[in-house]
Amino acid sequence: MSLIPKAMKKHLLAASLLIAGAQQADAQQLELDSQQCNWTWNVYLPPPLNVSGVPTTTNDFQISGRVGGPFSRNSNGEVFAGQFTLGEVAYFPDLEGYFPGATPGTTWANFRIYDILMRKESLPLDFGVEATADGSYSGDHWWHFISGTAEIQFTGGDSFVVPIDGLDSLPIYQTGQFTSNPDGSLHLEATETHSFVLFDPTTSLTFDLNLSGSIVADEVFDIVNFCSGDGTGTFCPCGNFAGPGEGCMNGTMQGGMLSASGSASINDNDLILRGSQLVPSQPGLYFQGNNAVNSGNGNPFGDGLRCAGGGVIRLQVRFADATGASETSISIPGNGGVSAGDVKRYQLWYRDPNTSFCGFGFNLSNGVEVSWSA
Repeated sequence: MSLIPKAMKKHLLAASLLIAGAQQADAQQLELDSQQCNWTWNVYLPPPLNVSGVPTTTNDFQISGRVGGPFSRNSNGEVFAGQFTLGEVAYFPDLEGYFPGATPGTTWANFRIYDILMRKESLPLDFGVEATADGSYSGDHWWHFISGTAEIQFTGGDSFVVPIDGLDSLPIYQTGQFTSNPDGSLHLEATETHSFVLFDPTTSLTFDLNLSGSIVADEVFDIVNFCSGDGTGTFCPCGNFAGPGEGCMNGTMQGGMLSASGSASINDNDLILRGSQLVPSQPGLYFQGNNAVNSGNGNPFGDGLRCAGGGVIRLQVRFADATGASETSISIPGNGGVSAGDVKRYQLWYRDPNTSFCGFGFNLSNGVEVSWSA
């Protein structure tokens, strides 16, 4: 069978979205509220059979997991560009039913679609004009099967079990809207319909699977900053405090900053660590640790604070450019040896040999915590 194609964490990240103005799209993921994501399914055998499937127990189901993608917000905090590319969605319970036979009270075949894991995808969405965007969007969407199995048991006959991973539903025009929660995080609501055309090459049986329901989801933060050198936690070694979200002040009279773009998905493998406000032309070591040192407040180390420790892995040495910026060019989950469910901490240790604020010759950025998913 196959388918025919197609408290600190939130306010820091939310504030950065709201004050940054129109910007390049960043990856966001939103957690589905499964209690509000109520869906129904129906299965139909097209002509010449013209038979509708009958649920074994119910044709109601719910979805859970995450949807997301790169989305851009304007200076008012409204989404004005982006598309769905990220996340994993599971269905429960399994979709089970039967096709009635020609004689009343008989069953021609039973069917079941189970172990479903899907991802919501779309073309770039239409949000209208950026200046007047209100988060409402439209465009073609589809569900992509990450995993799943379809099974048909003919009464008194053969049983066919076929994996359906890697297959897509038909692209269908959908609408929805992003709004902002009180803390600035994204809220998503949409009502959608998705259609699949399934074909069993063994029996030449074709039938339509239609799914309809609501999506209600709120942004979750898998990538957050911690351990700032602004005096809110551990004091910087020589009173060299910097601004919120920065490391301790370096010789440029700024604190080195570490940020991350992309997602915390191991499979997507698109996370990039970026350093800024560093000392130009000096090397810096991006490293990974298991722990947030001193409950995430850090301990004095050189001119800065050591924020990430325990099982330290050296990821990559990069030189800052003339503007004091650098970024990783490797696979962070691959080189860090991370697994889904791991929480890792990252930091940048960089040289400041000539203008060292405290005289140690090196400093560190703030920390970044990543909660890795599959």
